[in-house]
Amino acid sequence: MRKSRSGFISGPVSVVRVTRDRRLHPTAQQSGREFPHGQSARPAGGDSFSLGSDCHFAIQMPERIVSLAPSGTATLTALGAADRVVGVTHHCELDREPIGGWLNPDLERVEELEPDLAVTSDELQSDITRQLRDRDIDTFHHEPEGLEAVVDGFALLGDAIGQSKAGISLAATSRNRLHAVSDRVAHRDQPVVYCEEWSDPPMVAGNWVPEAVQAAGGQYPFAGPGDRSREIEASEVVAADPDQVVLHVCGHGDTADAATVRERGWDLDAPVHVLDDSLLNQPSPRLIDGIERLAEVHSHRINRRTAESFPRRRLTAEQRRRHNTRERNPALICVPSQFCRPMRQ
Repeated sequence: MRKSRSGFISGPVSVVRVTRDRRLHPTAQQSGREFPHGQSARPAGGDSFSLGSDCHFAIQMPERIVSLAPSGTATLTALGAADRVVGVTHHCELDREPIGGWLNPDLERVEELEPDLAVTSDELQSDITRQLRDRDIDTFHHEPEGLEAVVDGFALLGDAIGQSKAGISLAATSRNRLHAVSDRVAHRDQPVVYCEEWSDPPMVAGNWVPEAVQAAGGQYPFAGPGDRSREIEASEVVAADPDQVVLHVCGHGDTADAATVRERGWDLDAPVHVLDDSLLNQPSPRLIDGIERLAEVHSHRINRRTAESFPRRRLTAEQRRRHNTRERNPALICVPSQFCRPMRQ
């Protein structure tokens, strides 16, 4: 548990929300739904809700939101709150003023935007979250480690922006989509899948990806749910004899080259599928899209030479500009380490 000087705590529910004497949004007064780990939000007197015994989570209607995490930006958009977002990172796909990278935002510029709420994600942004608190900027922070926590986060963010019904609906819709995938793959063979989130050196994806592969009907012997992404040796991958290789390189969108794996000299007899990294690296509704895409991979309906078989998304001019900026400035891309979660948070 980590307590800030302003009094909020990031506990096992992976939620941080700072507030100072703000009036509750009306939806908060009626909220009694279950939160992760069996904790429920209910009036705790004054202007906050109790989330467990010592964690306070206040709900209001912020009008100006700065998102410092691509997952936050994608989730806010899915919640119908994009019109309230006034600043994003270079890695986000919303056409707003960029305020820096995921790990190196310009906090002075953030402050100039006068946000009612900032959104951060992952333990790697903990220092940024503390710096935001030091600047008296209210912050929602989420650190999901598994698939269920990712989906729970949709409802939690909905609460934080005063759109509880939209958050609950998005989480429920996401679970229904996952159940539909489960039904489709229930009686299929379960291919062994190797997911690579970084290629130099090769890193196997962890966090929620093991559950994503399993939800899509595959087997994932390389990591357990919630395990960190890590470097991996060729011998371990070859020994697992994967049926499918999925390449989703952090910060590269869908521009990774399948030849990176094919020309490595690994003794593999498996097609290499290139997916947009946001489909697996981002704990947002894009992850549900990614699981549906993985189910297609597992079904063998995709051509085996799949480096070209996944249709590339049509990017807006702004998205192309930001992608080109990242290519010219590698400092904007977080290079994963053995202690790192995926970059596009």
